[in-house]
Amino acid sequence: MEIRKASQRSNQGITSADPVLWYDHPAAVFTEGLSVGNGRLGALAYGGIPDERIELNEDSLWSGFPRNTDNPEASVHLEEVRKLIFSKEYVAAQKLVESTMLGPWSESYLPLGTLDVGYNNLQEVRDYHRQLDLCEAVVKKTFRVNGYFHQTELFASKVDQVLVYRLESADPSGLDLTIALDSQLKHHAMPEPEGLGMVGRCPINVAPNYLESIGIGVGEPVRYDPEGRSRGLSFAVTLMVRFEREGQITHANGRLRIKTAGPVTLLLTANTNYKDWKTMPSQSGIDPYALCKKQLASLEPKTYSKIRSDHLLDYRELFDRVSLDLGGQDEDSHPTDERIRAVADGANDPGLCALYFQYGRYLLISSSRPGTQAANLQGIWNNELRPAWSSNWTTNINTQMNYWSAETCNLPECHEPLFRLTSELSEKGQETARVNLNCSGWVANHNVDLWRLTTPVGYSARWAYWPFGGVWLSMHLWEHYLFSQDVPFLAEQAYPVMRGAAEFCMDWLIEDDTGYLVTAPSTSPENAFLTQSGEVCSVGKASTLDLTLMRELFEAVLEAGRMVPADKKFLDRIGRAVVRLPPFRVGSLGQLQEWDEDYLEEDPGHRHFSYLYALYPGHQISLDRRTELLDACRKVLDRRISGGGASVGWSCAWSIGLYAHLGMGEAAWGRLQTLLGQSTYPNLLDLHPPIAGVDRNVFQIDGNFGGTAAIAEMLLQSGDQVLRLLPALPDAWPQGSVAGLKARGAYSVDMTWTDGKLDWAEISAMYGGNVEVVHAGRACRFLLSPLVKIRIDSQLRIVNTKEPLMPRS
Repeated sequence: MEIRKASQRSNQGITSADPVLWYDHPAAVFTEGLSVGNGRLGALAYGGIPDERIELNEDSLWSGFPRNTDNPEASVHLEEVRKLIFSKEYVAAQKLVESTMLGPWSESYLPLGTLDVGYNNLQEVRDYHRQLDLCEAVVKKTFRVNGYFHQTELFASKVDQVLVYRLESADPSGLDLTIALDSQLKHHAMPEPEGLGMVGRCPINVAPNYLESIGIGVGEPVRYDPEGRSRGLSFAVTLMVRFEREGQITHANGRLRIKTAGPVTLLLTANTNYKDWKTMPSQSGIDPYALCKKQLASLEPKTYSKIRSDHLLDYRELFDRVSLDLGGQDEDSHPTDERIRAVADGANDPGLCALYFQYGRYLLISSSRPGTQAANLQGIWNNELRPAWSSNWTTNINTQMNYWSAETCNLPECHEPLFRLTSELSEKGQETARVNLNCSGWVANHNVDLWRLTTPVGYSARWAYWPFGGVWLSMHLWEHYLFSQDVPFLAEQAYPVMRGAAEFCMDWLIEDDTGYLVTAPSTSPENAFLTQSGEVCSVGKASTLDLTLMRELFEAVLEAGRMVPADKKFLDRIGRAVVRLPPFRVGSLGQLQEWDEDYLEEDPGHRHFSYLYALYPGHQISLDRRTELLDACRKVLDRRISGGGASVGWSCAWSIGLYAHLGMGEAAWGRLQTLLGQSTYPNLLDLHPPIAGVDRNVFQIDGNFGGTAAIAEMLLQSGDQVLRLLPALPDAWPQGSVAGLKARGAYSVDMTWTDGKLDWAEISAMYGGNVEVVHAGRACRFLLSPLVKIRIDSQLRIVNTKEPLMPRS
């Protein structure tokens, strides 16, 4: 069937100010489709004609079941490993770690299935157009057949826990459709009086070994539980058809045939029998099929218009909090995929940067809502039975990056699933810390799954052995407090988790021969160094990232301990330890050292910037603190990038934030151009190119979230009661405005600028406070009253309130 494209976007009645992804042809592959989600249910539409394919996901649909992966043998060999490390026998230490201290790979996030909708009576299609409207969280497709207008809409309602797909036609002959549900998982589809149903179950393991889990080789077949539903998860999907005029439904060969003269609405929901990480699915007491039926039955009184309007009210309450205009609206008249190609060819498209920023906020709202699972490596959108890296939560950067934008981009509610994940890991990880490492507190390593895996995975210590995932995750709870100033949250949720992570750190530290407290064994995520004999190794002691995370956690625990009930003896112990951590060191190349010694890197262009955490997203190196180390951080960045680093989307996004914190706006913008032009799919999702272990491009969502956060950091930075306005504004964005950004200290900031210079900024504080504002080399301190907004001009003078201005001392 020929599809003729709409000649220009204006034909579709869309204003240029709308943040919209749009295309003049259907998607051919997953990474061209358009996604919707309500945090729990996800869908991605290809926009095909006459056959539409919609990929379906549910956030608790994983392989596996609750299991104990703790490894008592690890603690037996820990002292031997440490002796080898202190004797500088690093390769031998790594081999012993890999043979005795690792464990099984994580389980996999699975695709739920597909909803296939086929038109039975279409001929030549003209004026094709599909779009994702970020203001409405609705995917829309329009086209004409024989002059008659056709339209579909797809959205995911958080309010009603349902996916909604609506089809309309102006053709007097009406709609003639064939509908089917399918899944790659073991399943059984059956007819329903008003639609279709599908039940199935998940495998107990889809990755028998590491190589399979990252897509190398065929390996063993997917293994389902031979005992039926006793261990693996079961799932159900139900679909209900609604007519606005009379319609006819017939069932044949597991499919549904629909004929109607009016619009038709498909309502779909899905559930599993997952209760929590420690309950065997068969003992959860949850009947997913009955739950689906109950959810759809609850919608009987609601019209399509009411379902849609409730969805919009819920979604827009979050999305509308932040607006961003960087100019360049003229480019909105071009399809999004053409704009991406133009940027790859060197074009400057500020409007695409703003669209990318808002798309990241949209994705976070769509994949992480209170009560859902946290956004994983693919958010909630996955169509592969064996996704790369199991589409798990990778906590040596990727999971954390997913949430860097949550606070500054005014979506703190979307942070809640990560807090709950961290809290559950703190419970599961207590036993792992005790059994594997003879430590108190709790520990989590670099891979996490639905069942809250806290042990190392297998194969190589280079990535598998890194017991600081829990420490990094704990800092997100502290960040939420810094932004919100919510003391009850700090006392009841954050501090207990942070304290447990600090307890582990205290027990994990060991004194070296210089009197410093160090970590051993220690790795710097996924990187390797060259020993004095030229051997490649990853296991040593006192990696910079280990110590940076510990120092930041200890300082946070000490500060929190002054505001919430705390054990003074423990705080005193923390205070004595933090001053005994080794300092940052500068190597022979002028770079910040990654390890305790100035080793040569095996890969100077490595994708991880982990040990620059102190610069961003951490706070230990900044334009206000430890400024003598700024140049050492810059040299790391320049060296990595010149060596081919930051070649994957999330790494490129991280480099933008790092350059922003160095005040290097042009460098940050250049990396953003690279992110958009080289690491972005046509649907704006993040592209992860082939690396060792993966021989194809894959989708990974962290680059989207990291890119959004980095753009925000170019416009506003905060910490230590200092607000930096437009700290890394590039020449490519000479005029613009932003509203609704949040800053640490519970501040809100709006700004406009012209010719690269601030016109005005409006600042308010939830609880009031004394804040220093810095812009263009000027700094002034303001005492803000609670909820009173002040407007300041480019000279940092108050222009519309009588709030007292205190000159900087």
